[in-house]
Amino acid sequence: MLIQGAFHLLWFSVAVAVVTAENTVIVDTSFGKLQGVETTARNGHKFLSFTGIPYAKPPVGALRFAKPEPHPPIDGVFDATKPAEFCPHPTALLYIDDMPAGQEDCLVLNVYVKQLEHGPQGSAPASATRKSTTTTTATRKSGTGPIGDKKKVVVWVHGGGFMAGGATDYPAGTFVATQDVILVGINYRIGILGFLSTENEASVGNYGMWDQVMALKWVKDNIAAFGGDPDDITIAGESAGGASVGFLSIVPSTSGLFTKVYPMSGTGTSVFATAVDAQDHAVDVAKSTGCLDKELTLDRKLTLEESEKMMSCLRDVPVEEFQKLAPFSIDRAQFVPRVDGDFLPLHPSKLLQDDNYLDSIGFFDRTYLFSVTNSEKAVMQGAVDATEAGINGQEGVSGADKTAQIGKLYNNTHRFYLGSRLNIASPPGDLVDKAVSWYSRRLTENQLSTLVSDLTFIIPTYDYLNALARSKTTDAYFLYFNHYPGYMQGKHRGIVHAADLLYWFDIELEKWEKLLHVGIDGEFDEEDLNLQMMFTDLVGQFMKTGNPWHGLQEVLPGGWPSFDLRGNHYLDFGPKPVVRRHLEKDKKDFWLTTVPEWASSYKSGVPKSFY
Repeated sequence: MLIQGAFHLLWFSVAVAVVTAENTVIVDTSFGKLQGVETTARNGHKFLSFTGIPYAKPPVGALRFAKPEPHPPIDGVFDATKPAEFCPHPTALLYIDDMPAGQEDCLVLNVYVKQLEHGPQGSAPASATRKSTTTTTATRKSGTGPIGDKKKVVVWVHGGGFMAGGATDYPAGTFVATQDVILVGINYRIGILGFLSTENEASVGNYGMWDQVMALKWVKDNIAAFGGDPDDITIAGESAGGASVGFLSIVPSTSGLFTKVYPMSGTGTSVFATAVDAQDHAVDVAKSTGCLDKELTLDRKLTLEESEKMMSCLRDVPVEEFQKLAPFSIDRAQFVPRVDGDFLPLHPSKLLQDDNYLDSIGFFDRTYLFSVTNSEKAVMQGAVDATEAGINGQEGVSGADKTAQIGKLYNNTHRFYLGSRLNIASPPGDLVDKAVSWYSRRLTENQLSTLVSDLTFIIPTYDYLNALARSKTTDAYFLYFNHYPGYMQGKHRGIVHAADLLYWFDIELEKWEKLLHVGIDGEFDEEDLNLQMMFTDLVGQFMKTGNPWHGLQEVLPGGWPSFDLRGNHYLDFGPKPVVRRHLEKDKKDFWLTTVPEWASSYKSGVPKSFY
């Protein structure tokens, strides 16, 4: 918020916030003047909302399937009072009737803040409720926030399997109003437009990840204008957002952009989050959209010339054609981040083993909080059930053929998840059988969804915790959201995947049920409301101090130790939080010790690495 004026000094500038008669407020940033609006959170508290702020040029034309370019500074006043557009979703995934299909010009972010401070000694805030236009000023040092305490900042990366979702799905009014922090929600390209890759220079991929990096840079450069501390930023995300945050914490391009990291229900080693055979999936899209002959059969990789010709065609395809495709199956990962040697130098599992590399990018210099929920597998079971229903719903197909298709699906899914976990393209069949047998002996049902869930959530979380525990100076905290709310009225109980977000954001339960289809029916009771206050205090204190226990001192007087290799401490978080040790120890030992030992017993060269 640097502007030249009568109070200009060598090391100081004037910060100006203008509150208008329509309860709007204008913030002057180095990017330009942004007009936001005062609104009311679900708990009745007032806060300021700035939405739809473009941080990158529209990724259309030549910028489709290309790294983002910074949006130029804005002339005049930008209207940041309108809801942010979604990035294009596959239309088959639009479960909610009023969810827009999205548009390509979607690289925007939202900023939510309780109020803007002003005054020479951090005096009264600029109130957006005033009924006459008012100009207030605050003197500050160049590159810092307003005089007084700078607000802590969290950048929120939405989930949705890298193919759905958007920043607007996560209203944060209650959180920012009660914690007096700033939350920035970001959009990034998803699905085909965000991650299609030819595995060569024609389309490297990872565009959605580069979008996230650019958004972080925008926040670093401009958040001081809102009163935020650009030198103490937390990044957080859930599911695909958690995986994104995990990636951002282990790549060189984000060095210096944040100080704290909070991945929820996913990390950079989650199996669904790393693409395999990306060029094959790009070819499928090209065939579906007329950019390659549908009858073309390839037993080799495309040449660079062939790839460039294909990409030239794909840049002219109407976005609606991409949206007709539904790039999801439980037995593969496509149109998600990939190891490209640029954004992601090596597979995350390898990067996490290299302490010299991790030290060089500042991995150990940050503070971490990780969380999973007690019913993560419900979302995986839903995907399995939906896939089986689709197979069984085929007309003109015999029951035996349907059974065979389901059996093949299970086998392919087991092979894909085990192979991806072990970083081998074709895991030996008997190795797959041994892993499946281990689950079958412990479970009478839902073996597939449990195995898939474990390799998506709990085991990847341990990958990061174990790497961080090798440092004697890095704090990493582990939270297990273990609550059984009364509003869960279907066959699933507990906190299903993404239900923990109901305790952070002002998300309507009815909307979440339309999205998750898990039997949510009812409202928060007093226990849920108390749990919500504890959770937002916990997250807020993590942002402010780096220690989430500071938000729980009254209910957890004994403290919350950070994770280490000996203690394996975690917080069993529910109405009565308690510190425990060794969450899912049997699965942790199986995947981190037993299975790698089995794999190493095979002769060299049998499992062929695809990285």
